[in-house]
Amino acid sequence: MKFEDRIAQIGDLAISLGYERKDVDAAAVYFKRRFGMECTPGTWVANGFFRAEERTQAVQESHLNRKPKQLQEHQAAKTAKHCAELLGSSSVHTKRIARAIQMAFDETQFFERSARNIMKTPAQSGGVEESQ
Repeated sequence: MKFEDRIAQIGDLAISLGYERKDVDAAAVYFKRRFGMECTPGTWVANGFFRAEERTQAVQESHLNRKPKQLQEHQAAKTAKHCAELLGSSSVHTKRIARAIQMAFDETQFFERSARNIMKTPAQSGGVEESQ
């Protein structure tokens, strides 16, 4: 099954459960970045450091209480928190939908029951953000 078809099917289910389009879009970006299907926008600067083009709070916070590391912004720009911030979504919703994208399919079949169990409904998150 094509990835775009997988996203569309999970997106339709997520919206029927009460998620918003921005949640589905954030999950798709997160999934693609996490699994190397999409490059993180940014540039390589002096000393081999990566500077993310998208300056979200997640990227900014990657510098707090840490010794500078070459890939810290690159890694931060691949997180659910970052992708959710970009699209105005919740990181909890982003992670749930991305997990459904990953787990609810085999080569040809969609397991709707599995997807429902993974995503639950947005109200079940209780507004509490899960940790990375």
